[in-house]
Order: sequence, then structure tokens, then C-alpha cells
Amino acid sequence: DRRLLSSVTSAQWDSLAQYIQTVLSDTRLRAAVRQLPREWQQTVGTDVFELMRHRREELPQLARQYYRLVASTVEIRGTPKGDTFVAERTRDGIVQITLRQSGGTRRFFRECTSDETREIRLFGLGGRDSILITGDVDRSIDVIGVGGSDEDVLIDRSHVAGNFWYVTPIPRAEHSSSFYDDDSTTTVVLGPGTTFNGKETLAEMSPADRFEPLNEDRGYDLGLHRRLTYNSDDGLLVGGGVVYTRYGFRHKPYAWELNPSVVYATTPQDIQLTLDARYYSIVPGVMVGVSFFHTELSLGRFYGYGNESPRDEDLEADDFYRVDQERVDVRAFLRFRSADHWVFEMGAAYRYSEIEFAQNSAFALSPVYGAGDLKYGEIFGSIVWDTRDHQLLPMRGAYCTLTGRYFPVVLDNTSHFADGLLDLRAYLPLHPDVTLALRARGQNIWGRHPFYHAAYLGGKDDLRGFSRERFAGDASLLGGGELRIALGSVNLFVPGEWGLLAFGDAGRIFYLGEESDNLHSGWGGGFWAGFLDKRIALSALFALTEERLGLYLNTGFTF
Repeated sequence: DRRLLSSVTSAQWDSLAQYIQTVLSDTRLRAAVRQLPREWQQTVGTDVFELMRHRREELPQLARQYYRLVASTVEIRGTPKGDTFVAERTRDGIVQITLRQSGGTRRFFRECTSDETREIRLFGLGGRDSILITGDVDRSIDVIGVGGSDEDVLIDRSHVAGNFWYVTPIPRAEHSSSFYDDDSTTTVVLGPGTTFNGKETLAEMSPADRFEPLNEDRGYDLGLHRRLTYNSDDGLLVGGGVVYTRYGFRHKPYAWELNPSVVYATTPQDIQLTLDARYYSIVPGVMVGVSFFHTELSLGRFYGYGNESPRDEDLEADDFYRVDQERVDVRAFLRFRSADHWVFEMGAAYRYSEIEFAQNSAFALSPVYGAGDLKYGEIFGSIVWDTRDHQLLPMRGAYCTLTGRYFPVVLDNTSHFADGLLDLRAYLPLHPDVTLALRARGQNIWGRHPFYHAAYLGGKDDLRGFSRERFAGDASLLGGGELRIALGSVNLFVPGEWGLLAFGDAGRIFYLGEESDNLHSGWGGGFWAGFLDKRIALSALFALTEERLGLYLNTGFTF
């Protein structure tokens, strides 16, 4: 419909809808109902007739809605013999499109208005194609011209007035014209606001991809992100947010995405706010990300440094180890995906931390560097190799990430420091329904650092069963294994599958000046489930250690 109906005008849609209304009289609708089996006529015949009448009366309105959907992006394709496209910006918000075949015969004409159309796409196919954009206006519909497989001519002689950054009084031509062609012999003449992409494009793989692309290239999606998890440290975590995704021409998987979310934890009675924005439309092939993060959940306790730092259960019940941190991060980053499984990321961040503690707490008795307020900066980068078959419920593949962070002497930070982390995971199939998941992780800190940047072990993400931030030091090592067994299908409102798991974790902290050979360990088990082709995933498990029993409800596996 997007390609075949681009020449149908709004008046033609209205005329056709009114004609169908006239033809579908009540007499014909009753005749249609009489084609049903007699038993159906007696039970649902009246309802079917009234439903068809209602749809007939709504037809003009539905036709106009569908027209506006198709007209929002007008897509015009030429022929294999060479064509001439002319897009004339006649007035503000008005673009007239003319398509002529190689012999000069006009094959297509349409006048598009900005009230109905956001974007016009002109596709040359085989032969020598020409795409010409003209006109001088203050505002206009975006026009995209795509050259064909042969030598073409792409010319933009138009000018769309605008302002630098859209709000300043500094004049700047708006980028309302774009050309795409990967043929080196094509003639390209750019205007003051034209962008050109000469990157080689891959041939479409199949007729299905050609006529119904798997990746959306127009419009938007609005979805909901929900969170309902539990762990013994934070209690119940309830929250969610919206995911607004805007698609665009040749922007995979999308042009940009905005994701605000909020989470509330019942035990500390604190919240976490996140705002993520990701763009694939700024730098070709690179994701540009900006995020804002405010939380009071990232740090809850501090037991002191060392692999054998003491913990008293009664004192912990009285919040003796409690430390409250308010943390704010504002970060920007670039993410580049190479080949099939490699992802590279680099960026910088502004960070703020505020630490509060009771005067009769363990932290007050033995204060360490990092108390109070601190404004500082961060430079970070990571390399990821990921062949997992699923991010939430992986059963096959491998995962490796190497992350480095550097905190320079800027703002309130008087001592630069850095840390590095290596995380290795493997998912080994022992049987079609049995997987052994293995994990090894190491972290090291260099330089004098605030205590909340120490290498920690404990909590739902690593040494399960121990309290979160249970052990702190200059370095950490962690190893673990998890046996995952798929037991069959389950139909809980929606179809899915479920299984059991059993795990064991072991790790230790290294701290300068401490001699310790103690290896902390925990073990446990639980069940997992995935629904709607694992788009909804959860796991519930218990973890037992020498100090306590931990309970966890997660969206997916721990690793």
C-alpha cells in the first residue's frame, strides 16, 4: 500500500468511500447475512447485520485516517529504464512531485502538503536517473532522493531558510534534502542544506525483505517498560516507564529512542530515576547516547574494607552499617557495532555523590575517603563480544566484556584513579534441555578512590546470598557456575516454557595491607520461566551463605 497508493489523493479516497457506502445498501447487507448457515442467522444474524451497517457508516472516516497514514511518507519509485524526478518547493510546506519516463511522458504527479506529509522519498531504479529539487521557501517537507544502480544525476537547487540550532537568530539553511547513491560515476550537486550519503548499500536479500522490510523505516512506536523484582537488600522494586521509538529512512534499528523510567524500592523507601536517549540518525553506523541517572539505591551499606570485614546480624538489623548515597550521573557516549558480535563504546560523564550516615554508625566510627559531597568526572570505554542466543535467558553462546574507567583530577576530585573489569561467561549445552553456565570476573582499582568506587562483592549480581556491598577492597575475583534445566512448556495466560536451576558462587576481595586466604561461597537454586518467545522472562531463586539466606526475583537469569 505504501508504494502503490502514493498517487491516490484525499478526494479520490473520499469519493471511493462514498461510492462503497452507496453500493452497500441495507438490502445487500441483509442478502449477505442470508448467505450464512440458517443456525448462524438465527443466533448472530442480527448482530452481524448491525455490525456491517456500523462499519459502512464509519467508512469515510476510516478512509481519511488510512489516507493520512499512507500520505505521511510518500514513496515514489521509477522504472528500470531511467526516469526524471522533479521536486519543486513551490510555497511554504508545499512540494510538487513530477515523474517523467525516459521519453518525456509524465507518469506521475502529486502535490504534497506539510499538513499531511512529513517526508517524500524518490527512488531511481535502473538506467540513467535524474533527481532535481528546486524552490526557495522558509519551511518545507523533507525530500530524499535515492539514485539507481547506474550512472545518475542528483541536483539540489533549492533553499529552505532556517536558523542555527533552529532557535538562534543566526541564519542557516535547513537540512531538508538528502541524496543517497553509492555509484562513483554519479553526478551530485549539493545545495546549502543538502546531505549526501555515498555509503555502499547491500542488496535486498529476499522478496519478503524487499516488499515488507523487517526493519521499520517510518512512524513511531510507544511502548511500556515494567519492572517488578525482589531481593533481600532492597525489598520489592516496583516501577517502569515508557519507550518512545522514532523510525527513519535507513536508520537501523531506529532513528532515535527516548526512555524515561522510575523505580521505587520498598525496604530503603527510595527511588531511582532514569532518562535515556539514543540516536542512530546523527552519525551513520554509530549510536549516540545521552543519559541522566538519579538514584538513592546504588549504595546501602558499608562494612569496611577487607576480605574479612566483620558483620553482626543484630547491628545490621539496627542499621549500624547503613550509609545513604544520593548519586547523579549525566553521561554521553558513542557505541559502534562491528561485524556480528563486537560492540565498542566510549564516552564521558559528570558525576555527583552525596553521602549521609548516622552519628552512631560504623561509618562514623571509622570514616573513609568519600564522605560528604563530591563532584567529579569520568571517562570510560568498553569492548564487548557477545554470541548469546538470548540476553535475558541465555542457553548457548559466550559473552566477554572488558571495561575501563578513568577519573581525572577535575571539579572536586583531587586524586585521579582508575578501574578495570573483565567479565567472561560461557553457556555450554550438555543436553538439548540442559545448559551449564560458567562465569569468571575480575576487577582492579588503581589510585586513591572514594569508598563507593571500591571493588565490591555481594548481592544479587555477583556473590549471591551475601548482603549487597558486603566486601570491599582494591580488587576482586569471582567465579560461578549455574546448571539450567528446561522442563517443558507452560501456559500461564500466554504460552511459555519453564525450568529449574542450581548454582554455586565463590569469590574474594584483595585489600592492601590485609593478609587473607578466605574464599567466600554461596549456593542455591530456583526456577525460571520465559513467555512469548522469551520476551517476558523471570527467575526466582534462593541463595544460602555462611551469613544469611537471600531471596531474589529477577527479570531473567543473573548472568
